[in-house]
Amino acid sequence: MPQFGHLPLVCNRSQKISKRDRLAFLDEYKDAGFLPEVLVNYLMRFMINTQKGDVFSAKEIIEGKIYLQKVSKSPFNFDINKLKWLNGQYLKRLSLSEFNTYAEAYYPRKDINSFALSKVLQVRIEILSEIPGIVGFISTLPE
Repeated sequence: MPQFGHLPLVCNRSQKISKRDRLAFLDEYKDAGFLPEVLVNYLMRFMINTQKGDVFSAKEIIEGKIYLQKVSKSPFNFDINKLKWLNGQYLKRLSLSEFNTYAEAYYPRKDINSFALSKVLQVRIEILSEIPGIVGFISTLPE
């Protein structure tokens, strides 16, 4: 006999996020420059009663190391500011090469030294979509 469980409601300012709300679609977050693993961890940390520092890998979730018994019954408030902060922490932990791979898609010009920009930006941004507004005025970089 299959076992069923329910996940808690995800709320935005004390009302549930509906399918008509643009915040309900993961593509919106991807386009805004959030890393996929950040979204997974953010949702898991707040749906499950966890210690403050718990970070779940996709492998742990897939292998069933997260049990339904731990899932909270209470709805949780989706806080975009917390999500941005967590994304910024993940971006800072990436190697420069990994960060540059993500960031290159957001550079308005492809003919400038992206590693030089990435080195400066990695510690300053929380989401990748901030990049064009920060570097849009740069036309050339000195060697």
